[in-house]
Amino acid sequence: MSSTSMEPHPVYKPQDASNAYVPHRTYQDVGLQNDPYPSYPSYEDYTSYPPVSTVAAIQLLFQRPLGAILTFLSKVGFFLIGGVALFVVGGIFVTAICSLTSLCTISFAPFASMDKDTMMRAFMTPEKLATAAAIVQDAIGKYQRLQKTKND
Repeated sequence: MSSTSMEPHPVYKPQDASNAYVPHRTYQDVGLQNDPYPSYPSYEDYTSYPPVSTVAAIQLLFQRPLGAILTFLSKVGFFLIGGVALFVVGGIFVTAICSLTSLCTISFAPFASMDKDTMMRAFMTPEKLATAAAIVQDAIGKYQRLQKTKND
């Protein structure tokens, strides 16, 4: 029979209690007064309110209804803006599809009897033509004067 010998293990001596490392003793004190169990406020602490000045009371009185009104108006505004944006994008999409393909034609009832020539004649009056001719003649005169000063 062979005997097996065990390796010697070190013997640990108990440390001095004052030098022992205890994790919670190294934490910063946050007002627990070394109480391991935090105390929670009782129900009575919530029932008493501090005194409120008249200005603060008026602000509290109007704060919630005003906030509710502003919230409602912002929701209505966003809804209307979204509806208008959807209408515009849809109109652009339909107009593009109808003008680029032969799937549909867009006709507006008030302009159905008018063609392009009739509409252009409606916008051309003798006064507008005279004004346009005067602007063109003035521009030609300025260009000719500019060319004479360059050549001289």
